[in-house]
Amino acid sequence: MSARRETPRAGLYLRLSEKDRGEDQSGSIDNQRRLLTQEAQRRGIRVEEVYVDDGFTGTNFRRPGFERMIADIERGRIDTVMTKDLSRLGRNYAQAGYYQEEYFPSRGVRYLAVLDGYDSENEFSTAAAPWMNVANEQYARDASRKIRGALRAKMEAGQFVGAFAPYGYAKDPRDKNRLTPDPDSAKVVRRIFRQLARGALPGEVARALNDQGVPSPLAYRALRLGRAAPESRWTASGVAKISRNRAYVGDVVHNRQSKASYKSRAVRQNAPQAWIVNENAHEPLVSRQTFQAVQALRAGRRPQRATGFSNLFSGYAFCADCQSAMSASPTRAWREGVYNLCCGAYKQGGNRRCTHHFIRYDRLCALVYAQIASAAGLPSQGELSRALLETHVERIWVHSGGCVEVRLRRARETALPWPCPHA
Repeated sequence: MSARRETPRAGLYLRLSEKDRGEDQSGSIDNQRRLLTQEAQRRGIRVEEVYVDDGFTGTNFRRPGFERMIADIERGRIDTVMTKDLSRLGRNYAQAGYYQEEYFPSRGVRYLAVLDGYDSENEFSTAAAPWMNVANEQYARDASRKIRGALRAKMEAGQFVGAFAPYGYAKDPRDKNRLTPDPDSAKVVRRIFRQLARGALPGEVARALNDQGVPSPLAYRALRLGRAAPESRWTASGVAKISRNRAYVGDVVHNRQSKASYKSRAVRQNAPQAWIVNENAHEPLVSRQTFQAVQALRAGRRPQRATGFSNLFSGYAFCADCQSAMSASPTRAWREGVYNLCCGAYKQGGNRRCTHHFIRYDRLCALVYAQIASAAGLPSQGELSRALLETHVERIWVHSGGCVEVRLRRARETALPWPCPHA
Protein backbone atom coordinates (compact mmCIF):
# COMPACT_ATOMS: atom_id res chain seq x y z
CA MET A 1 0.00 0.00 0.00
CA SER A 2 1.55 3.30 -1.07
CA ALA A 3 1.97 6.13 1.45
CA ARG A 4 -0.36 9.05 0.97
CA ARG A 5 1.46 12.24 -0.05
CA GLU A 6 1.18 15.06 2.49
CA THR A 7 -0.90 18.06 1.39
CA PRO A 8 1.42 20.90 0.27
CA ARG A 9 1.58 23.88 2.67
CA ALA A 10 1.79 27.14 0.76
CA GLY A 11 2.81 30.66 1.58
CA LEU A 12 1.14 33.24 -0.66
CA TYR A 13 3.51 36.15 -1.27
CA LEU A 14 1.84 39.44 -2.26
CA ARG A 15 3.83 42.57 -3.18
CA LEU A 16 2.87 45.94 -4.59
CA SER A 17 5.20 48.91 -5.04
CA GLU A 18 4.02 52.51 -4.93
CA LYS A 19 4.47 52.77 -8.72
CA ASP A 20 2.54 49.54 -9.33
CA ARG A 21 -0.32 50.84 -7.19
CA GLY A 22 -0.78 53.81 -9.47
CA GLU A 23 -0.60 51.91 -12.76
CA ASP A 24 -2.19 48.48 -12.37
CA GLN A 25 -5.41 48.06 -10.37
CA SER A 26 -5.60 44.40 -11.43
CA GLY A 27 -2.39 43.82 -9.50
CA SER A 28 -3.71 45.16 -6.20
CA ILE A 29 -3.03 43.24 -3.02
CA ASP A 30 -6.66 42.09 -2.78
CA ASN A 31 -6.66 40.87 -6.36
CA GLN A 32 -3.37 39.03 -5.89
CA ARG A 33 -4.77 37.36 -2.78
CA ARG A 34 -7.95 36.31 -4.61
CA LEU A 35 -6.06 34.93 -7.62
CA LEU A 36 -3.59 32.90 -5.56
CA THR A 37 -6.23 31.58 -3.15
CA GLN A 38 -8.30 30.29 -6.07
CA GLU A 39 -5.24 28.72 -7.71
CA ALA A 40 -4.25 27.01 -4.46
CA GLN A 41 -7.76 25.57 -4.10
CA ARG A 42 -7.70 24.35 -7.71
CA ARG A 43 -4.39 22.55 -7.12
CA GLY A 44 -5.38 21.10 -3.73
CA ILE A 45 -2.75 23.15 -1.89
CA ARG A 46 -3.42 24.29 1.68
CA VAL A 47 -2.73 28.00 2.30
CA GLU A 48 -0.67 28.07 5.49
CA GLU A 49 0.15 31.80 5.56
CA VAL A 50 -0.11 35.01 3.53
CA TYR A 51 2.86 37.40 3.40
CA VAL A 52 2.27 40.98 2.28
CA ASP A 53 4.70 43.77 1.32
CA ASP A 54 2.51 46.70 0.34
CA GLY A 55 4.47 49.70 -0.93
CA PHE A 56 7.84 47.93 -1.21
CA THR A 57 10.05 48.00 -4.30
CA GLY A 58 11.07 44.76 -5.96
CA THR A 59 14.67 45.88 -6.58
CA ASN A 60 15.87 44.60 -3.22
CA PHE A 61 14.72 41.79 -0.94
CA ARG A 62 14.89 43.56 2.41
CA ARG A 63 11.12 43.52 2.92
CA PRO A 64 9.39 42.52 6.17
CA GLY A 65 6.85 40.19 4.57
CA PHE A 66 9.46 38.45 2.43
CA GLU A 67 11.85 38.04 5.36
CA ARG A 68 9.03 36.56 7.47
CA MET A 69 8.34 34.07 4.66
CA ILE A 70 12.00 33.04 4.51
CA ALA A 71 11.97 32.52 8.28
CA ASP A 72 8.93 30.23 7.95
CA ILE A 73 10.70 28.26 5.19
CA GLU A 74 13.68 27.80 7.50
CA ARG A 75 11.34 26.54 10.24
CA GLY A 76 9.70 24.11 7.81
CA ARG A 77 6.30 25.73 8.16
CA ILE A 78 5.73 26.03 4.38
CA ASP A 79 6.99 23.97 1.46
CA THR A 80 5.40 25.93 -1.42
CA VAL A 81 5.65 29.60 -2.41
CA MET A 82 3.08 31.16 -4.73
CA THR A 83 3.15 34.60 -6.38
CA LYS A 84 0.98 36.25 -9.02
CA ASP A 85 3.95 36.41 -11.41
CA LEU A 86 7.75 36.42 -11.33
CA SER A 87 7.95 40.19 -10.90
CA ARG A 88 6.08 39.98 -7.54
CA LEU A 89 8.97 37.94 -6.14
CA GLY A 90 11.40 40.69 -7.22
CA ARG A 91 12.80 42.81 -10.02
CA ASN A 92 16.48 42.23 -9.25
CA TYR A 93 17.66 39.70 -11.85
CA ALA A 94 20.55 38.27 -9.80
CA GLN A 95 18.68 37.91 -6.52
CA ALA A 96 15.45 36.65 -8.08
CA GLY A 97 17.49 34.01 -9.93
CA TYR A 98 19.21 33.02 -6.69
CA TYR A 99 15.93 32.32 -4.92
CA GLN A 100 14.41 30.49 -7.91
CA GLU A 101 17.43 28.42 -8.87
CA GLU A 102 19.34 27.93 -5.60
CA TYR A 103 17.51 28.81 -2.40
CA PHE A 104 14.07 27.30 -3.02
CA PRO A 105 15.43 24.01 -4.47
CA SER A 106 17.94 23.67 -1.61
CA ARG A 107 15.08 23.91 0.91
CA GLY A 108 12.78 21.57 -1.01
CA VAL A 109 10.37 24.41 -1.73
CA ARG A 110 8.18 24.42 -4.83
CA TYR A 111 7.74 27.85 -6.41
CA LEU A 112 4.71 28.79 -8.54
CA ALA A 113 4.33 32.09 -10.44
CA VAL A 114 0.76 31.68 -11.65
CA LEU A 115 0.27 34.14 -14.52
CA ASP A 116 3.72 33.38 -15.96
CA GLY A 117 3.03 29.64 -15.93
CA TYR A 118 6.15 29.02 -13.85
CA ASP A 119 6.32 25.82 -11.82
CA SER A 120 9.70 24.80 -10.40
CA GLU A 121 8.66 21.13 -10.60
CA ASN A 122 8.18 21.44 -14.38
CA GLU A 123 11.51 22.04 -16.11
CA PHE A 124 9.83 23.10 -19.36
CA SER A 125 7.96 25.94 -17.63
CA THR A 126 11.17 27.33 -16.07
CA ALA A 127 13.22 27.67 -19.27
CA ALA A 128 12.11 31.25 -19.99
CA ALA A 129 12.40 32.46 -16.37
CA PRO A 130 15.91 34.00 -16.69
CA TRP A 131 14.79 36.15 -19.63
CA MET A 132 11.65 37.20 -17.79
CA ASN A 133 13.74 38.17 -14.76
CA VAL A 134 15.94 40.34 -16.99
CA ALA A 135 12.84 42.01 -18.42
CA ASN A 136 11.47 42.65 -14.94
CA GLU A 137 14.75 44.27 -13.85
CA GLN A 138 14.82 46.43 -16.99
CA TYR A 139 11.33 47.66 -16.12
CA ALA A 140 12.54 48.63 -12.64
CA ARG A 141 15.62 50.38 -14.09
CA ASP A 142 13.52 52.43 -16.51
CA ALA A 143 10.99 53.33 -13.80
CA SER A 144 13.78 54.44 -11.46
CA ARG A 145 15.34 56.62 -14.17
CA LYS A 146 12.00 58.34 -14.88
CA ILE A 147 11.29 58.96 -11.21
CA ARG A 148 14.78 60.35 -10.58
CA GLY A 149 14.44 62.64 -13.59
CA ALA A 150 11.09 63.99 -12.39
CA LEU A 151 12.43 64.56 -8.87
CA ARG A 152 15.54 66.34 -10.15
CA ALA A 153 13.38 68.68 -12.24
CA LYS A 154 11.41 69.58 -9.11
CA MET A 155 14.63 70.11 -7.14
CA GLU A 156 16.07 72.43 -9.76
CA ALA A 157 12.80 74.40 -9.77
CA GLY A 158 13.20 75.03 -6.03
CA GLN A 159 10.38 72.72 -4.97
CA PHE A 160 10.62 70.77 -1.72
CA VAL A 161 10.52 67.01 -2.38
CA GLY A 162 11.20 65.57 1.08
CA ALA A 163 8.79 63.10 2.65
CA PHE A 164 8.43 65.29 5.76
CA ALA A 165 8.79 69.02 6.29
CA PRO A 166 11.71 70.05 8.54
CA TYR A 167 10.79 70.69 12.17
CA GLY A 168 9.41 74.24 12.33
CA TYR A 169 7.68 73.95 8.97
CA ALA A 170 4.67 72.23 7.42
CA LYS A 171 3.87 71.46 3.81
CA ASP A 172 1.64 74.13 2.30
CA PRO A 173 -1.84 72.53 1.96
CA ARG A 174 -2.22 74.28 -1.42
CA ASP A 175 1.20 73.16 -2.70
CA LYS A 176 2.85 70.12 -1.08
CA ASN A 177 6.18 71.07 -2.69
CA ARG A 178 6.38 74.34 -0.77
CA LEU A 179 7.16 74.87 2.93
CA THR A 180 5.23 77.18 5.21
CA PRO A 181 6.01 77.96 8.90
CA ASP A 182 4.28 75.82 11.51
CA PRO A 183 3.34 78.34 14.25
CA ASP A 184 4.05 76.18 17.32
CA SER A 185 7.31 74.50 16.30
CA ALA A 186 8.59 77.64 14.51
CA LYS A 187 8.68 79.39 17.90
CA VAL A 188 10.90 76.62 19.26
CA VAL A 189 13.28 76.88 16.29
CA ARG A 190 13.62 80.66 16.75
CA ARG A 191 14.29 80.13 20.45
CA ILE A 192 17.01 77.56 19.69
CA PHE A 193 18.81 79.94 17.35
CA ARG A 194 18.53 82.84 19.83
CA GLN A 195 20.10 80.78 22.62
CA LEU A 196 22.84 79.38 20.39
CA ALA A 197 23.67 82.86 19.07
CA ARG A 198 24.12 84.01 22.68
CA GLY A 199 26.73 81.30 23.21
CA ALA A 200 24.66 78.44 24.71
CA LEU A 201 25.87 74.92 23.93
CA PRO A 202 23.57 72.49 22.09
CA GLY A 203 23.48 70.22 25.15
CA GLU A 204 22.37 73.13 27.35
CA VAL A 205 19.61 74.06 24.92
CA ALA A 206 18.42 70.43 24.76
CA ARG A 207 18.40 70.14 28.55
CA ALA A 208 16.30 73.29 28.92
CA LEU A 209 13.78 72.08 26.32
CA ASN A 210 13.45 68.72 28.08
CA ASP A 211 13.09 70.36 31.50
CA GLN A 212 10.21 72.47 30.16
CA GLY A 213 8.47 69.49 28.55
CA VAL A 214 8.79 70.70 24.96
CA PRO A 215 8.08 67.70 22.66
CA SER A 216 11.05 66.58 20.59
CA PRO A 217 10.70 66.80 16.78
CA LEU A 218 9.86 63.07 16.59
CA ALA A 219 7.23 63.33 19.33
CA TYR A 220 5.80 66.55 17.85
CA ARG A 221 5.37 64.93 14.42
CA ALA A 222 3.52 61.98 16.00
CA LEU A 223 1.21 64.33 17.89
CA ARG A 224 0.44 66.30 14.71
CA LEU A 225 -0.49 63.04 12.98
CA GLY A 226 -2.80 62.10 15.85
CA ARG A 227 -0.60 59.27 17.05
CA ALA A 228 0.74 58.44 20.50
CA ALA A 229 3.98 60.33 21.09
CA PRO A 230 6.95 57.93 21.30
CA GLU A 231 9.46 58.19 24.13
CA SER A 232 11.82 60.75 22.63
CA ARG A 233 13.85 63.59 24.11
CA TRP A 234 15.83 66.52 22.80
CA THR A 235 19.52 65.74 22.36
CA ALA A 236 22.60 67.84 21.75
CA SER A 237 23.02 66.25 18.32
CA GLY A 238 19.39 67.03 17.45
CA VAL A 239 19.83 70.70 18.37
CA ALA A 240 23.11 70.84 16.43
CA LYS A 241 21.37 69.36 13.37
CA ILE A 242 18.74 72.11 13.48
CA SER A 243 21.45 74.76 13.87
CA ARG A 244 23.08 73.88 10.54
CA ASN A 245 19.92 73.36 8.45
CA ARG A 246 19.70 76.06 5.78
CA ALA A 247 15.94 75.54 5.48
CA TYR A 248 15.58 77.97 8.40
CA VAL A 249 16.92 80.88 6.32
CA GLY A 250 14.52 80.05 3.48
CA ASP A 251 16.81 77.91 1.34
CA VAL A 252 15.99 74.49 -0.12
CA VAL A 253 19.05 72.24 -0.41
CA HIS A 254 18.68 68.94 -2.24
CA ASN A 255 20.99 66.20 -3.54
CA ARG A 256 23.17 66.11 -0.43
CA GLN A 257 23.02 62.33 -0.70
CA SER A 258 22.54 59.82 -3.48
CA LYS A 259 22.32 56.06 -3.96
CA ALA A 260 25.03 54.17 -5.79
CA SER A 261 22.38 52.19 -7.69
CA TYR A 262 18.61 51.91 -7.95
CA LYS A 263 19.03 48.40 -6.49
CA SER A 264 21.00 49.52 -3.45
CA ARG A 265 19.88 51.16 -0.22
CA ALA A 266 23.41 52.31 0.51
CA VAL A 267 23.61 56.10 0.61
CA ARG A 268 26.71 58.14 -0.19
CA GLN A 269 27.35 61.76 0.70
CA ASN A 270 27.70 64.10 -2.28
CA ALA A 271 30.27 66.86 -2.47
CA PRO A 272 28.87 70.38 -1.89
CA GLN A 273 29.45 71.17 -5.59
CA ALA A 274 26.79 68.56 -6.45
CA TRP A 275 24.14 70.01 -4.14
CA ILE A 276 21.10 71.64 -5.70
CA VAL A 277 20.55 74.91 -3.81
CA ASN A 278 17.63 77.29 -4.23
CA GLU A 279 17.84 80.36 -2.01
CA ASN A 280 14.80 82.23 -0.67
CA ALA A 281 12.46 79.43 -1.73
CA HIS A 282 10.14 79.89 1.29
CA GLU A 283 9.63 82.09 4.34
CA PRO A 284 12.68 82.03 6.68
CA LEU A 285 12.42 81.47 10.44
CA VAL A 286 15.72 83.19 11.30
CA SER A 287 17.80 85.87 9.63
CA ARG A 288 20.92 85.01 7.66
CA GLN A 289 22.91 87.15 10.08
CA THR A 290 21.78 85.04 13.05
CA PHE A 291 22.34 81.80 11.14
CA GLN A 292 25.88 82.80 10.14
CA ALA A 293 26.67 83.86 13.71
CA VAL A 294 25.65 80.42 14.96
CA GLN A 295 27.81 78.73 12.28
CA ALA A 296 30.80 80.83 13.34
CA LEU A 297 30.33 79.77 16.98
CA ARG A 298 30.02 76.12 15.94
CA ALA A 299 33.20 76.28 13.86
CA GLY A 300 35.09 77.83 16.74
CA ARG A 301 34.16 74.99 19.10
CA ARG A 302 34.59 72.10 16.65
CA PRO A 303 37.63 69.96 17.58
CA GLN A 304 40.15 69.51 14.79
CA ARG A 305 40.88 65.82 14.61
CA ALA A 306 44.01 64.58 12.94
CA THR A 307 42.54 61.37 11.56
CA GLY A 308 40.50 61.10 8.38
CA PHE A 309 38.25 58.38 9.87
CA SER A 310 35.23 57.37 7.79
CA ASN A 311 32.72 54.77 8.99
CA LEU A 312 32.39 52.13 6.25
CA PHE A 313 29.49 50.48 8.08
CA SER A 314 27.13 53.49 7.92
CA GLY A 315 23.79 52.13 6.68
CA TYR A 316 24.89 48.50 7.15
CA ALA A 317 25.57 47.84 10.87
CA PHE A 318 22.63 47.80 13.30
CA CYS A 319 22.00 46.85 16.92
CA ALA A 320 20.25 43.48 16.97
CA ASP A 321 18.54 44.31 20.28
CA CYS A 322 16.82 47.60 19.36
CA GLN A 323 17.40 47.86 15.55
CA SER A 324 19.12 51.26 15.89
CA ALA A 325 22.11 52.05 13.71
CA MET A 326 25.51 51.31 15.22
CA SER A 327 27.35 54.60 15.68
CA ALA A 328 31.10 55.22 15.43
CA SER A 329 32.59 56.37 18.73
CA PRO A 330 36.22 57.44 19.24
CA THR A 331 38.30 55.71 21.90
CA ARG A 332 41.05 57.31 23.95
CA ALA A 333 43.38 56.28 21.14
CA TRP A 334 41.37 58.07 18.45
CA ARG A 335 44.44 59.96 17.26
CA GLU A 336 45.78 56.56 16.13
CA GLY A 337 42.47 55.88 14.36
CA VAL A 338 41.06 53.48 16.99
CA TYR A 339 37.25 53.60 17.07
CA ASN A 340 34.39 51.47 18.36
CA LEU A 341 30.93 50.93 16.95
CA CYS A 342 28.32 51.29 19.69
CA CYS A 343 24.54 51.20 19.82
CA GLY A 344 23.23 54.55 18.61
CA ALA A 345 20.12 54.37 20.83
CA TYR A 346 22.25 53.84 23.96
CA LYS A 347 24.55 56.65 22.86
CA GLN A 348 21.60 59.06 22.70
CA GLY A 349 19.36 57.86 25.53
CA GLY A 350 21.44 55.63 27.81
CA ASN A 351 19.91 52.62 29.55
CA ARG A 352 16.39 53.90 28.84
CA ARG A 353 16.88 53.07 25.15
CA CYS A 354 19.21 50.05 25.07
CA THR A 355 22.21 48.43 26.78
CA HIS A 356 25.82 49.54 26.72
CA HIS A 357 27.56 47.35 24.17
CA PHE A 358 30.06 47.93 21.41
CA ILE A 359 32.59 46.24 19.13
CA ARG A 360 36.02 47.35 18.00
CA TYR A 361 35.74 48.87 14.51
CA ASP A 362 38.91 47.20 13.19
CA ARG A 363 37.82 43.79 14.49
CA LEU A 364 34.44 44.10 12.78
CA CYS A 365 36.25 45.04 9.54
CA ALA A 366 38.34 41.87 9.78
CA LEU A 367 35.32 39.68 10.53
CA VAL A 368 33.20 41.03 7.68
CA TYR A 369 36.08 40.86 5.19
CA ALA A 370 36.69 37.21 6.15
CA GLN A 371 33.05 36.37 5.43
CA ILE A 372 33.09 38.17 2.08
CA ALA A 373 36.39 36.55 1.10
CA SER A 374 35.06 33.09 1.97
CA ALA A 375 31.85 33.58 -0.03
CA ALA A 376 33.37 35.38 -3.02
CA GLY A 377 36.67 33.50 -3.32
CA LEU A 378 38.83 36.54 -2.50
CA PRO A 379 42.30 36.34 -0.92
CA SER A 380 42.13 35.59 2.81
CA GLN A 381 44.25 38.66 3.54
CA GLY A 382 42.79 41.92 2.31
CA GLU A 383 41.20 45.21 3.26
CA LEU A 384 37.49 45.90 3.57
CA SER A 385 36.12 48.68 1.36
CA ARG A 386 32.78 50.37 0.87
CA ALA A 387 32.61 48.86 -2.63
CA LEU A 388 32.94 45.34 -1.19
CA LEU A 389 30.17 46.07 1.33
CA GLU A 390 27.82 47.41 -1.35
CA THR A 391 28.49 44.39 -3.57
CA HIS A 392 28.31 41.57 -1.03
CA VAL A 393 26.61 42.63 2.22
CA GLU A 394 22.91 43.17 2.92
CA ARG A 395 23.03 43.93 6.65
CA ILE A 396 25.12 43.40 9.79
CA TRP A 397 23.50 42.82 13.21
CA VAL A 398 25.58 43.36 16.36
CA HIS A 399 24.23 41.62 19.49
CA SER A 400 24.86 42.63 23.07
CA GLY A 401 25.70 39.03 23.91
CA GLY A 402 28.89 38.87 21.83
CA CYS A 403 27.56 37.70 18.49
CA VAL A 404 27.64 39.32 15.07
CA GLU A 405 25.32 38.28 12.24
CA VAL A 406 26.47 39.08 8.71
CA ARG A 407 23.82 38.79 6.02
CA LEU A 408 25.52 38.40 2.65
CA ARG A 409 23.79 38.94 -0.68
CA ARG A 410 22.87 35.65 -2.42
CA ALA A 411 23.47 33.81 0.84
CA ARG A 412 21.44 32.96 3.89
CA GLU A 413 22.02 34.88 7.11
CA THR A 414 24.93 33.50 9.11
CA ALA A 415 25.36 33.95 12.86
CA LEU A 416 28.98 34.13 13.95
CA PRO A 417 30.29 34.11 17.53
CA TRP A 418 32.36 37.22 18.18
CA PRO A 419 33.22 38.17 21.75
CA CYS A 420 32.60 41.81 22.62
CA PRO A 421 35.74 43.67 23.77
CA HIS A 422 34.21 44.46 27.16
CA ALA A 423 32.79 40.97 27.82
